[in-house]
Amino acid sequence: KAGWINEKVLGGSDVQVLSENYSNLPDEIWVDGVKQSSASRTITNLSSGEHQVALDYAGITFDDMGRMFQGCVSIKDIEMTGLDSSSVKGMSSMFSGCSSLEWLDLCGLDVSGVVYMNGMFHGCSSLGTLILPNSGASSVLFANAIFIGCTAELQIPAQYETMYSQALVNAINNYTGTKTTY
Repeated sequence: KAGWINEKVLGGSDVQVLSENYSNLPDEIWVDGVKQSSASRTITNLSSGEHQVALDYAGITFDDMGRMFQGCVSIKDIEMTGLDSSSVKGMSSMFSGCSSLEWLDLCGLDVSGVVYMNGMFHGCSSLGTLILPNSGASSVLFANAIFIGCTAELQIPAQYETMYSQALVNAINNYTGTKTTY
């Protein structure tokens, strides 16, 4: 649904679904289709196995998504379709340290105003597929260490060299892993 963040997470005693450094809590949180009593950054006593977590951000406009999921080691995949990210300037360290993250689709995320992407995927060592946004990321000035420790297959728009800023194009061109276009 538009405005929702959907995660697949591994169970545990305190499963972090948002970074402790991130201040904007969701309006609602659902775990395996059941609404929780309150929105939170962590879910306590989640049984072993995989679980679906849905965070309701419908109608919320973001200015900064930096460190949003930083260090959330239990997250396996994230879908962020339909979020209003048109006002976002910062995404630095957004997924840094998400060491269990296996799949990430940012194709529909509006990154047209983003300036900061430093370390965005730093340490995403289990990431198999990373689908980069298909909107113009021409404002990105800082993309240092964006892929350090990331081994994902990058799926990038065919016209990325004209859609993305030079800083982001350089980071992609210097990426030593597999790259495919869509």
